[in-house]
Amino acid sequence: MVEDLYNHLLPIFLTGHINSIPILNEVWNVDRNIIINAITGLHDKNPKAMNLSRVLDICQSIKNSLLVIIETTKDYVFSLQLAMLAAKRDFLHFERYIGKLIRAEGDPFIR
Repeated sequence: MVEDLYNHLLPIFLTGHINSIPILNEVWNVDRNIIINAITGLHDKNPKAMNLSRVLDICQSIKNSLLVIIETTKDYVFSLQLAMLAAKRDFLHFERYIGKLIRAEGDPFIR
């Protein structure tokens, strides 16, 4: 039931609600996977509402979340796109990220 509640409410907060940052920080502290799954799911369903710039803004608001998000998600296309944008904005060393992901994931990531 709690997961259903998160699934219905998080898109509202992820797309720019005025009180989103405190709520997202609290949910992040409780269960990071809920936020990660909501971000990637919303990006897949509606990339205009949850574009990569918005995801980076959220990552800037939730302390130390960028690496966790791009290393945890199994959506490699999303992860790579977000990492490239973060590297362009000097938030991430792309080469280190790719090397770490190849070591951690191996064949599934390379394919």
